[in-house]
Amino acid sequence: MLSKIANLSVGVVSVLAMLPIAGAPNGLVNSEIGAPSLRATGLLDVACVPSAVTRGEYVSCTAKDIDGRAISVHWSFISSEPTLPYAVSDSVSAERWSGPMALSGCVTASTNDARSGSAVIIVEPRSWASAEIRMEVVDRGQGPYGKDMNFRLLDPPKDFSELGDTKSSITSAKNLGDFFERIAAGPNAGLYYAIAIPLKVKIDVAINRPAMTAGGVWWAMQPAKRRASSDSPYAAMSCSQEDVVDLLTPVEQHEGARQYPYSHVSTLKAPYERFITTGVERMVLAKLPTLSDFVPLASIAEEEAPIVSASITHDPKYNPIRQPPCEFKF
Repeated sequence: MLSKIANLSVGVVSVLAMLPIAGAPNGLVNSEIGAPSLRATGLLDVACVPSAVTRGEYVSCTAKDIDGRAISVHWSFISSEPTLPYAVSDSVSAERWSGPMALSGCVTASTNDARSGSAVIIVEPRSWASAEIRMEVVDRGQGPYGKDMNFRLLDPPKDFSELGDTKSSITSAKNLGDFFERIAAGPNAGLYYAIAIPLKVKIDVAINRPAMTAGGVWWAMQPAKRRASSDSPYAAMSCSQEDVVDLLTPVEQHEGARQYPYSHVSTLKAPYERFITTGVERMVLAKLPTLSDFVPLASIAEEEAPIVSASITHDPKYNPIRQPPCEFKF
């Protein structure tokens, strides 16, 4: 499922692995066997410190000549991401090139007399371990509820599924500039990356309380006491009005209208956090994102998170709703 999130729209970057840089110069790392010297190759000794960072952390690159002296050079960067072949070239000659990093890639220093050298920088994703996704839970009663507010529970219900329901969706903040930072200088100048989560999860809980309350239409459809549905010795037992009323609390627990660790509300939180933080972390763009950039991520999360939740809430070990030894009339 997470692999889907990586396949976002063009211009949205997933830094999953360091890819080889075509044409990157060899011989930058000295070794005891067969290492070309800087003097023999005419290369500059380029170092970017640190060479591996977490997205948003600073890197500082310097170049030294064959005598180990820092020199002023022209700097350039090319990303190793095939989905965003981003390149930066600094026209001003300088001894140092530094700034926060959002993309892995190769930094190259060059001089007017054709000396050059390169260094690779690897950018790792942040964990967002402490990130809290904004979640809004609303008890909608019988409705309307849902993303487009087009669902409603009726009394009498057609089956058990109309006793309670939970719908979830994702909304995006409109002021995306507050959630993304533009890198002003250095190898990744001009790129945008997330500094906060601009998405919110909305969860609508619907409970068909009138149907499970004394005096309701469905309640009145059941006999006052349990009884055989016919005179046959094999006839099933009909559920009573008391059985109807007894369903309300477990249905509320199951959906999340009452506190319950295995409710839909409780079990939706973790998968939504996982989908959203992973997807937003992988969004590195050459321009400030628009709402449309979040559509693929939101669509996948809205589809997959309820599936993960249902695999827990519908497990008989955790589901508080128990079918009594009788049959309800629908």
